[in-house]
Amino acid sequence: MKFEVHITADPQDFNRWKELCQKLGLNPLWIKNASGWYDQQMLCAVEYNGSFLGVKNYVRELAQAIREARFKVVRQKIECQFRKWPSSLYNECHIKIRLPESENQQVLDFCESNGISPSWSLIHDVPGERKWYLTVRDYGLDARSAGDRFDQMVKVVNQRFGNISGVEIETAIFDTNKAIDKGWA
Repeated sequence: MKFEVHITADPQDFNRWKELCQKLGLNPLWIKNASGWYDQQMLCAVEYNGSFLGVKNYVRELAQAIREARFKVVRQKIECQFRKWPSSLYNECHIKIRLPESENQQVLDFCESNGISPSWSLIHDVPGERKWYLTVRDYGLDARSAGDRFDQMVKVVNQRFGNISGVEIETAIFDTNKAIDKGWA
């Protein structure tokens, strides 16, 4: 089975984090949440193909390697493709868009009025543009209703902004620190 792994470290030196991620074969990310208790998250993402026991062991080993590099691990998370796991902690939909920075306030206002949790990349790869992650989370157990809600939000974002560069709908099945998103999602 295909899983996605995220390890979040306490924000420190992003350049050092990026070097460690490259050494370990991970995709480094650094996001800013529009609100919440933990408003910046320095994390990595990597795919894992195998069993649940295998991915749990991989996460444990990866977290240890990150600690050995003197980063404080604050979250370990495992996700899988939406509806591919019998139970979940929560389901989430990430709608990715890129917009000129002149539209930042419009995005924030739109998200607030539509129950969407906005965050953006702090790695500016295009000057004058912001890479947004608009997240809709569902903590209910009804995957069908969650899927309908996610589809509706994708349509609403597309109608308002267009420019959707990607949509990820996933199921979180392991999360050592759900509270890290308190006040944001």
